[in-house]
Amino acid sequence: MVPNDFEPRKDEQYVKIELSGPGKNKWRRGKKRARDESNAEEDQKNPKSTQDLPYLRFAMIKENKETQEVFSLLGRILRINPKGFTIAGTKDKRGVTSQRVAILGISKKKLLSLNSRLWGIRLGNAEHHAEPFRLGQLWGNRFIVTLRNVTAQVWRLSHVSLIEVSFANMAPFHLQGGLDDVKNALAHFEESGFVNYFGLQRFGSGNVRTHQIGIALLKGLWQEAAELILRPRQGEREEYAEFRRQYAEKKDIVGALKIAPRVMVAERCILEGIRDLGEDNWLGALQRIPMNMRRMYVHAYQSFLWNKAASYRVKKYGFNIAVGDLVLIDEEDSRQDQTDDGKLLREVHVVTQDDIESNRFSIENVVLPLPGSAIKYPENDVADVYKKVAAEHGVQLSGAPHEVNDYSIDALPGGYRVILQRPVDFRWRLLKYAENEDTLCVTDLDMMTQSKKAANKLRAATIDAIDWQSRYHM
Repeated sequence: MVPNDFEPRKDEQYVKIELSGPGKNKWRRGKKRARDESNAEEDQKNPKSTQDLPYLRFAMIKENKETQEVFSLLGRILRINPKGFTIAGTKDKRGVTSQRVAILGISKKKLLSLNSRLWGIRLGNAEHHAEPFRLGQLWGNRFIVTLRNVTAQVWRLSHVSLIEVSFANMAPFHLQGGLDDVKNALAHFEESGFVNYFGLQRFGSGNVRTHQIGIALLKGLWQEAAELILRPRQGEREEYAEFRRQYAEKKDIVGALKIAPRVMVAERCILEGIRDLGEDNWLGALQRIPMNMRRMYVHAYQSFLWNKAASYRVKKYGFNIAVGDLVLIDEEDSRQDQTDDGKLLREVHVVTQDDIESNRFSIENVVLPLPGSAIKYPENDVADVYKKVAAEHGVQLSGAPHEVNDYSIDALPGGYRVILQRPVDFRWRLLKYAENEDTLCVTDLDMMTQSKKAANKLRAATIDAIDWQSRYHM
């Protein structure tokens, strides 16, 4: 992002790289947004049948907020159950994110009127639709990432879509050498791609990892799972830490709930469940958590197994095709992840020796499964990784030691994910900035909340900076 008073200086620079996720974006940055009042007037002029189009699909932009936190807030204002919001995928908290959301039985006018009451959140582009969204129902994501104060000798590219590499206070000869290193790294990144691992968004970064909770749920250890969710975490904000201490040290459910931040959805649901159902009904308390959030824990364990299998596959076979590998017959399908109803799953082909000799497939076609009831495992030793790791954790890939379908691998269809991913629409650029706190990228939220004059100034600053460094563009 670029600040309103941005003026490039000659002593500080950064590299900006852009690319989109796999496939075409359904909702792109830069589209014209109508004002709330215009949308509301359009609702009145062109009413649509809520019987034929009962869902309202809309764009949601948020800054530094969890998806479920926003849904909880919207649900409270609209006086509806937050579980009614449907999405194709969860977005990171740390960043400015834009995504499509659907909700049943809410009018455009009512939804868009919330903007005046929201901070760090913006709703728009609302249209009535016949269907909700389902997890996995997306082609990909576009990322804009800024890296600052990075030396070319140590920084590495992994799985980002847009990168901005900063070189603050570097002498010209150091800068030119750094640029050569950056160019080489970016060329390799674009041409060779990266192992398509699931990242910290799926697992968390604290002392309690999301997949650990998933393991406890899959094993039917309800109290252990609930206590993991409630356990104190390192580095949390003080109000979160105080809530956890209130319960962990004093077992004071009523007192903890009084100070529990609204954003702690899962924790509040568990304590309310224990309060209402009794301390022995841990399963009932867990079931109070919204469905999407409950499934997140099991999905995290599926992703954990996928990462283990991917590491083994790449270590043993590299980026060569191996007999027994799986490929999706329709290449475009390899861009799909899993859904809860399995509608996006496609038939896979098992690679043979003839396929290898005829160069029928490349590593870009190879997929690994996310465990579930509708998938096939590779017909080589990679399949053993899933069984071995699950056995080490005491998790059953088929069946379950309990009768709760929500927490069973068999209850999910699973999915397929490509091993190697190459960035699409990959771009980078080098700009200057003055202070580490300077805004170097104009976000959707900036464009919607700034005045027209300020927004135009932000655009102009960005364009000026790009032109100034056009000679460094690859």
